[in-house]
Order: sequence, then structure tokens, then C-alpha cells
Amino acid sequence: MAKTLSLPCRRHYLGAISVVEVSVGLYLEDLAQEKLVITLVRRISESVGVRARIEVMCSTGGVPRMRRELRRYLNQCAHFGIAQFDILIIVEDTDCRGESLVRRELNEVVERTGYIGKTIIASPAPHVECWYLADPVALQRITQSPQLSSIPASDCEKDLYKRQLAEQFSGSLMDGIEYAEDIASTMDVFQAGRNVSSLGSFLQELRSALTMFGETS
Repeated sequence: MAKTLSLPCRRHYLGAISVVEVSVGLYLEDLAQEKLVITLVRRISESVGVRARIEVMCSTGGVPRMRRELRRYLNQCAHFGIAQFDILIIVEDTDCRGESLVRRELNEVVERTGYIGKTIIASPAPHVECWYLADPVALQRITQSPQLSSIPASDCEKDLYKRQLAEQFSGSLMDGIEYAEDIASTMDVFQAGRNVSSLGSFLQELRSALTMFGETS
């Protein structure tokens, strides 16, 4: 947990150029989410003309730890009537429980604390590895494979998408997640969002929020 509170939404001047800086906090389940989401946030931020200052608040321990740390943080902010970040992003895989259910549960966590800041809830369905696989063309460019992989279809088989991602990067020491930055930087975010709707929903909401800060600051 961060011990100091940062100032939200700052404007910096680089010579004659004005750059809006937006503070973004992340609560995630694991490293696979962290590595991909950070790069996506930076990429979307740059596309709308703002700079994201990102702080990872939790990215280990799975859902139980993430939710526990999230509640603690939200209660602390609500107690002092502050929001440490311009945007707080909460990421939790649906694990085949459905996007609407996961989003509703997390929204209830936020609302019960009385947190006043802007939140974005991302719910990769059914697992974040689907987001890694969302743009087969980008994967083919990175892996230089002669074959184009298929767009992941919704399936609840345990570890299916982890295996599919690992197969794309044979010899990988981390089952492909060490290529998260390459994947997020190379993918066609619009096509990937159409291919995997949970990714598309997150990117659209993120883009709208960042654009708002850029226009109002």
C-alpha cells in the first residue's frame, strides 16, 4: 500500500508543448494481467495525447488478496474523502462466472466504501490470456509463425488459454506472458477489441476516461 498521496491530473510543459499527466492506479490478480494491462494503458494514453503515471497497488495473490487489498485502500480513501488517482483500474478474470456478475460484485465493493474517485473495472472473459490471443495477426508477426492462430472462442476448460498462449511461444520460460509488451504494442486494438468483447469494453471505457481528462485539464 502506498503511504503517500499523489496529486491528481497534472499538466507539464515540455518547451512549448503542454502534456497532461493522468495518475492511474492498478489492482490486479497476477503478473499476466499486470504486464499486459500496463502496456495497454500506456498505449491508449499516448493515442489520446495524455501521459499515464501508473502505480501498481496489487498484482499477486489472486482474487482473494486483490479484493482484500482493494477494500482496505478504498476504505482508507473514503475515510479521508480523497482519491489518490485520477483513474483506478480494477482487473479480475471472470473465470466463466460472467462479466456482468464480476463487474457487479466489484462495483458493490467500491460503492460500499463510498469511494469518490473514477474507477474502471476490467473483466477478462474468461481469462486474461484471451486478451493476449485477441489479435492473431499481431501474434504471427511476433512469433514469425507460418500459420495464423485462431481467435479464441469462449471456453471454460481449465488452463485452455494458458496452454494456447504457451504454444504460441515455444520455449518460453513464462508461458508467453514475458511477451506482453510486444503483444500489446503490436496488436490492432480495434480489431482485438472486436475479436474479444471483454477487451473491447475495457479499451473503450479507458479511452473515454483518458480523453475526458485530456479535454478538461
